Amino acid sequence: MKSFTFTLIALITASCMAPAQAQQATAQTAKTTQAFEAGVGFDQLSQPYADWQLGYLQYERRLSSNNLVYARYQLTERFDLRDNEWLLGGYLQLNEKWQAQLEFATSPSHNVRPEYSANAWLNRQLDNGYVAGFGVHRSKWSSSTSQGYSGKIERYIGNWRWSYVARFDQLQSADGDGISHTASLSYYYDHAQNQELSSVTLAINSGEELEKVNARDVLVTDVTGLSLYGLHATSERWAWRWALNWQEQGDFYDRTGASIGVRYRF
Repeated sequence: MKSFTFTLIALITASCMAPAQAQQATAQTAKTTQAFEAGVGFDQLSQPYADWQLGYLQYERRLSSNNLVYARYQLTERFDLRDNEWLLGGYLQLNEKWQAQLEFATSPSHNVRPEYSANAWLNRQLDNGYVAGFGVHRSKWSSSTSQGYSGKIERYIGNWRWSYVARFDQLQSADGDGISHTASLSYYYDHAQNQELSSVTLAINSGEELEKVNARDVLVTDVTGLSLYGLHATSERWAWRWALNWQEQGDFYDRTGASIGVRYRF
């Protein structure tokens, strides 16, 4: 589920990149260096498509206030087919201004998920709370391969963060490419000592995206979507991750979904 994966990565990114209050809260919790997370998600598709489901387990280890590695196992069911998927990723603070993100995922079954996918981002902190980034993405599907590039600009102002991401993707085995746009607004709260930073984000996306629209075909389709997601810490060690999303996938289907996860830090 692209929207839910984006939710996880966006929240991890914010905890690693945010300056000011967000970074101060992260520094306070540096002694809590590991976390386990488990969650489920469900998407209802318009007829005649079967609904989607997923479940995941995730482990994170924070090496320092701005360096983090994570691993995730995800079970996805789409179009009455199931896939197992394994993912490894991490954030590395290169110096005072630059940070890199690397991520690799593979699905041995690859019925509806890519056989493998790789993502790399290079981010730079600018003045006045701005952060700029450039990303490269590549996915190998059972029927084709896609490659793309992304650029983003975001800004942190007090407890708030806004972000804009433009992404270009191209199918190498077909005459198809697309450009998508995502704008988001986040609010951070509960900066309590030794408690994980809580947040809520509203995101809007539009444009053209690559998606496996059925059990066989990866196509470029017009999309319009809206999502609301967040992380809510209830204590020093426990937190809830949640997401609501809606997306119109061209003329193929509309998709409405929700997910919930529980997180334990130690």
